[in-house]
Formats: sequence, C-alpha cells, structure tokens
Amino acid sequence: MQFVPVCNVWNINFFVGSGIVFSILPKNTKIKTMTTNIRPANIRPAEQKDAAAIAAIYNQYTGTATLDTEKRDAVYFKELMEKLDSRETMLVVEHESTVAGYGILKKYTWKKGYQYAGETSVFLDGKSRGKGLGNKMKKTLIEKARELEYRHLVARIMAHNKLSIEYNLKLGYEMVGIQKQIGYAKGQWHDVAILQLVLH
Repeated sequence: MQFVPVCNVWNINFFVGSGIVFSILPKNTKIKTMTTNIRPANIRPAEQKDAAAIAAIYNQYTGTATLDTEKRDAVYFKELMEKLDSRETMLVVEHESTVAGYGILKKYTWKKGYQYAGETSVFLDGKSRGKGLGNKMKKTLIEKARELEYRHLVARIMAHNKLSIEYNLKLGYEMVGIQKQIGYAKGQWHDVAILQLVLH
C-alpha cells in the first residue's frame, strides 16, 4: 500500500470487486490505494499437455451441446492437434492457473471452393461459465480467422441451446436457419441451428 496525494476538492476512491463502492472524503485527507491479485484470463495455443483438461471439458457436453455421443480421451485431442493445418488452430483459455476452456477454428470442409469458410467452436468448463471467458475466446478466434484470411465463419449449435445461440448473435453472428431432426442422441432427434458471420 502507499499514500497518494489528495485531489483539489474531494478524494473519490473506487474499490472494484463484486461491485463499486464510492468513498467521498473531505479535502486534504490522505487515502491508501489498494491493489488486487485478480489474474486476467490468458488465451494461448493449445499444447499436448492440455489434452487431458480439454477432454474433461469436452466430455461435459457429450450428447447435450454436441452430437458426439462418445466420451473422448486425451489421446483423441492430442491427435486432433497434430492434424490441424496452418489455417486451423486450437486455443485454450487459462483462468487462475487452470485451463478453463478451449476454442477451435477449423476449415468448414476440405473442398477447395470453401477455402475461405471456417467453423468455430468454444467449450468452457461448467464452473467457468458466466465470467466472460467465452466471449474473450470467441473474439480471439474471430480475429485469428481474419489473420488467416477467412471470409465466412459458421457455428453449428443444437437448437435447444438458447444461451449459446444468443451468445453468438451478440458477437455478430446471424441465424441462417434450423436443420430439423438432423441429429440423434440419447434416444431423441435434435434440431441444429446454423449461424454465420461474414468477415469484411
């Protein structure tokens, strides 16, 4: 802590935590400044060492937010990382020294005519939702797509996942349509929403 000079009229002290508290003090009062140890989220390229954490996050959504009906292990994601080419990427977001989620940007399809179309996906650990990490990851993927000269991004979302759809819409994606009963998981047919973002 340290003492700081007073302002000419009033000292207004802001403490940021769960909210903001305003402390208005008389002229010539000295106040103590406080620093916090809040660690910002860090987004970086995924590494082989992250595979187990990524698998644990992905498996939270099997059959509910993804139509993959099988649990995946670390080996699966290590192999996936190795298969990504120069215009594809997998990133992780670290929060409080832990892998809290991951995102992937990949080609929409292998067909040459779609070379400027990509697909994005973001998965967060259930305990890390509601902290803005998903927004930060998605924005990073979008900027990465621009760098890699993508023109068009697609997000495929199970239609019942309203929160994910709204989150993508807020980030500039637009709804293209609903594919009716295209997926089957856990004994039920599922609709899938197709969203797109055209990069200018």
